[in-house]
Amino acid sequence: MKTVYQITVTFLILAIFGIVSTTLRLVSFGGLVPFNRKVLTVLSSKLILRFLGFRLVLPNKYTLPHQPTFITFNHNSLLDIFSLTALGLNVPFLLSEKTLKLIPLTLTAFGMGVIYVPQKKHPKRRARFFERLEERLQKKPMSFAGSSEGVHDYINGIAEFNSGVYRMALAGKLNISPMFVYIPKNYDNLDNYTSVSGGVMEVCTMESVSIKNWTSENIEQKVVEMRLKFVEFYNIKHSTESI
Repeated sequence: MKTVYQITVTFLILAIFGIVSTTLRLVSFGGLVPFNRKVLTVLSSKLILRFLGFRLVLPNKYTLPHQPTFITFNHNSLLDIFSLTALGLNVPFLLSEKTLKLIPLTLTAFGMGVIYVPQKKHPKRRARFFERLEERLQKKPMSFAGSSEGVHDYINGIAEFNSGVYRMALAGKLNISPMFVYIPKNYDNLDNYTSVSGGVMEVCTMESVSIKNWTSENIEQKVVEMRLKFVEFYNIKHSTESI
């Protein structure tokens, strides 16, 4: 019963804020998307986490880098995206088309200008998507945010990284601003729609990474090195053995 209650209220909050943000985007012809990202989505995300019993700890006075940047983060749970959107980043997030079936979330995503990524089961359309986005970034670099792990079975750890988002970063000459989302294992529902009892959820900034020495030839190795930075951070935060 608790699980049904939590899911219902969470989706209700998403739906209310999603309808408002979608309406604002439509009537303003996109002009109020930054307001939705910096105000409405922040409010809804913090409200949801507070309702679920989480105390969210965010970086002090975090500001988006002035230069175009790829903001990437670990993705271990259904809940961690709320901690990232609570930062109020005025950038588009990359989100899998798999989430389109979650209507309340889709409304909120539309209001904040999310860019949907085709799933791996549609390889041709997915490849065209990345090609077009790379071309767009080459013409006009811009900041964006997305998980390095993409869609995967959530684990207590760091899954394999996708190279596609990093190829986009390389195409747009975007430096990388990694962020780590910490959720204690005992309070992480991973990908199961089970009840949660709350706890501390923390967003940590990591050292920025320059792509000055990145090339199309060494990018796969660079992505491996990038993942190892997250593994090291994970082990420190969770005090675990190396994985």
